[in-house]
Amino acid sequence: MGVRSRFARWLPPLITFIGYVYAAAPDFGVQRLQTRWGLLGLVVLWLLGHYVSQLVTGSELLAYGNAFKQVGDIISGLAADPEGSGSPQLLSEPSRAINALLRRVQEIATASLRPHADCEITAHLLLPEWKHRRSTKVIVGLRATFHDDYRPDRSHALIDLDSPGAGVAFTTGQPSYVRNTDEEGDRMRGRPYKSIGAFPVVVGTRGEGGRVRAVLTLDATVPFVFNKKSVRDLAPFVNPIAQLIGLALVTQDRRPTT
Repeated sequence: MGVRSRFARWLPPLITFIGYVYAAAPDFGVQRLQTRWGLLGLVVLWLLGHYVSQLVTGSELLAYGNAFKQVGDIISGLAADPEGSGSPQLLSEPSRAINALLRRVQEIATASLRPHADCEITAHLLLPEWKHRRSTKVIVGLRATFHDDYRPDRSHALIDLDSPGAGVAFTTGQPSYVRNTDEEGDRMRGRPYKSIGAFPVVVGTRGEGGRVRAVLTLDATVPFVFNKKSVRDLAPFVNPIAQLIGLALVTQDRRPTT
């Protein structure tokens, strides 16, 4: 269990540090470590550090492998046609597919970040809200429209485009994060989520007419879950799911209304 915790990566350098202290002990007057048993102890510490490093690396690779397998299973499931309608589920039922994708990305984030037991991570899809102003249709903000589950406590007001997290991800087209919402001023203080990871949903090729269509957010109920490193580590798994959500949104818009 120790090598699977989020603190496991610090074990090898800690053991190495203990080895350096052990080796330097005679310089500080600890004469017993100059014996052959002292040399044997130093070798044991080196071997232990190397062994733990291999265990931690293997555990991290296994976690990444499992996450990529989940992404593959998601794509395979949405490509299936269980009811024989002639089109994959992603295209025949886009809204249902979006909800399923949000549930999967929530599971992947929880499994990858391994937060504390008292922390809950939820996934939401924020869509732009439009209004007519002087005969022009403009985006006035983002609103949570899809969720990984029904969560009445996660409903919130319109999010401004200049707000940290989701607003930044939408305007820049790059993943963003909020370490602690209570540190971001009055407009984010007191919310049920305390840390945010935000990933843009891009439709089209970046730089060639592609645009940000929505924002996928991962919200944590405790602060400091999301930061630059955690968002960077999650991006390879979240980005493919965000692309599938973009495809579902385009399909949903093009379906004839009845």
